[in-house]
Amino acid sequence: MIKLLVDILLIVINTIYQDRPYPRFYVLETVGRVPYFSYVSILRIYETLGFGRRADWLKVDFAESSNKLHHLLIMESLEGSQFWGDRILARTTALLYYWIIVTLYLVSPGYAYHFMELVENHAYDSYQKFLTEYETELKLEPAPANLPQNQTLVTLNLRTGTTW
Repeated sequence: MIKLLVDILLIVINTIYQDRPYPRFYVLETVGRVPYFSYVSILRIYETLGFGRRADWLKVDFAESSNKLHHLLIMESLEGSQFWGDRILARTTALLYYWIIVTLYLVSPGYAYHFMELVENHAYDSYQKFLTEYETELKLEPAPANLPQNQTLVTLNLRTGTTW
């Protein structure tokens, strides 16, 4: 069932964005942020039900979510979200994906992780293929001018829970 849902998502994305890499990556990054939102929702439900407070898990989630936000900002700066249809598809897919992941977390966190892993593997493969195919051209391109110049990166030491 999970594989079927991922396959449907990939068929749609591969068909619509076959020759449009930046809008494709915009959709993938919009959808790619959803697991972090779902995860925080589930952590809040667990906390509300008295299953514990996990500040360390929230720190890791925040750092990963911040990283994904930077990816999304890069795709937006490369005009990946310029067409309204791409924004609607990305947001609709993200909303659907959110509820699927939340439901899977409640049923079986392992299924949720497996679903997310399949989606992330596809995104990774898409980026690798693009980088390999356009390596020469990309090296000649300047970094997008409208990216934030002073980005703060959060690094977490998972053993001690400290940030620097």
